[in-house]
Amino acid sequence: SPAVSLNIFPNPSSGLFTLSYIVQSRCTVSSEIFDMQGRRIKELFRVPEQYEGNYNCNLDISGLNNGEYLIRTVIGDKVLTRRIILNK
Repeated sequence: SPAVSLNIFPNPSSGLFTLSYIVQSRCTVSSEIFDMQGRRIKELFRVPEQYEGNYNCNLDISGLNNGEYLIRTVIGDKVLTRRIILNK
């Protein structure tokens, strides 16, 4: 299956960041943030039907404490996890 791209910038972040991803074919896209112990903090967004294309989603995690977090994004049947450092 084709590779799926997912990028987070800037990283480290002061709380506002952009999640950039590519959708190869129509599917559900969702993203959640977890602490480094694997505990789910919250859902960042969910798009029930995302069409093929390149997307940039602006997100705000400035309400969280400084530290490292995991952003888990599901694009169709692909699960991609990226680490983000929050440094306000």
